[in-house]
Amino acid sequence: MKIRERIEINAPEDVVWSHVSKPELWPGFVSKMQTVQRLEDGFYRIEIGGKEVIGKFELVQPRTRLRFAGQLTSQPKVSEFVIEYRIENAPKRVVVSEIQEFHVPFPFNLLVAFLSRFGKPQGETNLEILKELCESGSS
Repeated sequence: MKIRERIEINAPEDVVWSHVSKPELWPGFVSKMQTVQRLEDGFYRIEIGGKEVIGKFELVQPRTRLRFAGQLTSQPKVSEFVIEYRIENAPKRVVVSEIQEFHVPFPFNLLVAFLSRFGKPQGETNLEILKELCESGSS
């Protein structure tokens, strides 16, 4: 299952990239992410929504695309959890895309698909929080 979101941010590309490219800053804008801890060999332990995920951050394309791919430690049979940020430079703004991929068993995948398409999110989205951080100049 994939969830995609895009937002325009009125901030320099360097500012946006400085937030997205530092895993330790992700808890500041990725909802429900409490901690990011660097482990050996480039792996990270992330606590998100009370669940532990072990995985790697990968720089797919410098200054444009970064992804984290990991697996829930409590449910090893569940496929990868992936969150990816893509940055496109546009005149006077930056367009950021967030793509989340995860495995949800049937029939819950139908419910998640329906809610992500037609439901109203509670609170701010990850990209709305990132936008506020970048536009205010906060780190």
